[in-house]
Amino acid sequence: YLALLSSRLASSGPVAIDRSTRSFLAEQRAELERGLTLLATVGSNAPFIGLFGTVLGIIQAFGELSSQQGGTGSVMAAISEALIATAVGLIVAIPAVIAFNTFQKRVRELLTPCEILRDEFIAQKEVGRACRRAKAAMHTGAENFLGSLHRRLLKRFGSEGCLHRV
Repeated sequence: YLALLSSRLASSGPVAIDRSTRSFLAEQRAELERGLTLLATVGSNAPFIGLFGTVLGIIQAFGELSSQQGGTGSVMAAISEALIATAVGLIVAIPAVIAFNTFQKRVRELLTPCEILRDEFIAQKEVGRACRRAKAAMHTGAENFLGSLHRRLLKRFGSEGCLHRV
């Protein structure tokens, strides 16, 4: 695919190159970022699930305490379960966030050089195009100048001063 893309782009103008490479890089980014949404969701929501477990455990502990059925042992057990829920939420969230950041950085590291290369290639094509235009303009300007000079010489000296004899 890359060989076909590069052969098509070599003869294309800067706008076509930009559009084609942006499209290609967008496809690649989508493929590379597949699954990162799940990691981000787990990493951002696991602490809340742990917090929810903590709240339920504390509610249970207060229930035990208010019913006077359980002693301090049952209250401590409920608080212990609440803290375990918090720890589990953090144990799930921290590695998920680390993995998400690592993979996101890797995607950036892979695509940024491609984007830089695209921009440099387009700039080089535009500079080459500008140079060709400048040469053409200079050539046209030189022809205009010589034509004007020729007309002046004809006017001043007649056909004797004509550049055709030179």
